[in-house]
Amino acid sequence: ELLTHIQIPLNSKTRGALVNESLETTVPGIFTCGNALHVHDLVDFVSAEGREAGQMAALYIQDNLKDEGPKLVTKALNGVNYIIPASINLNRLSKGVNLKFRVTKPYKKVKLLIKVNGQEIKRVFKPAILPSEMENLFIPKEILPAEGELTVEVET
Repeated sequence: ELLTHIQIPLNSKTRGALVNESLETTVPGIFTCGNALHVHDLVDFVSAEGREAGQMAALYIQDNLKDEGPKLVTKALNGVNYIIPASINLNRLSKGVNLKFRVTKPYKKVKLLIKVNGQEIKRVFKPAILPSEMENLFIPKEILPAEGELTVEVET
């Protein structure tokens, strides 16, 4: 409710704010995490995300979180309901980015394909995957181009 009151755009699937790799909303200096961002299945994930948002907010206050340079935009494709973050600024990454997402239905023996500008950069086999369980994939910075579109999809 607070996010809509201050006119922060929301993700239509999660009903949480659209955020970048630093958990910062489209309004500079406003960060969000936990169930206000998207529903979590484990409290441990909420706590970790809260710590991360706090660290990013501290960097922002110290003027150590610059929003400079091109960005990657994320997009959920076949079988993927949503992806967090909505955008990625490589200049803000030290090692890489964690993509958090949920699938649209239960799957068995599938591959998750991560592509940038249509080119596959990572493929991960999953014996089973459920909409009720948040997935988390780490993408190293060195395999990400500075700009374009990053997609995640399920290949059956």
